[in-house]
Amino acid sequence: VLRSEEARAGLRVWVRHLGQRGYLLSSPSPEGLVEVQLPMGKARIPIKSLSPMKEESRARSSFTSVLWEGREEVSAELNLLGSTTEEAAARTVKYLDDAFLAGLRRVRIIHGKGRGALRKAVTKVLRDHPLVEEFGLADFDEGGAGATIVKLIARSSGSN
Repeated sequence: VLRSEEARAGLRVWVRHLGQRGYLLSSPSPEGLVEVQLPMGKARIPIKSLSPMKEESRARSSFTSVLWEGREEVSAELNLLGSTTEEAAARTVKYLDDAFLAGLRRVRIIHGKGRGALRKAVTKVLRDHPLVEEFGLADFDEGGAGATIVKLIARSSGSN
């Protein structure tokens, strides 16, 4: 894990939850966010999601081209109906990363009402995910208690 006192512009870092490498463009903000240059653009990312890269870590660069390939089209909605709680949690983590990389700011996760097991699994993921700014149950016309609306942190536009 990257410590605040280590963070300096130009430092090569590994963004664990995205499986991407990049380098720092800024020092940490009071909120603990740093601007990182990634292969697909700049992003403001929580420092707790970063690891400093050693020079011998260059072999990992092959992940970058594979990770983004074919993911340009990401739906603003994830339907988890019919999933087990374990599948729902794993699909939610992957979906949030994909949605962030695609530049989505607001997404809807459909988990249904039922006994609430899928909603609880999704809530646990959202509570701990570093790219989630806020979340809550959807309004009635968007699925009510059967869906959760998620607001993701903003990717940097480069003008900050």
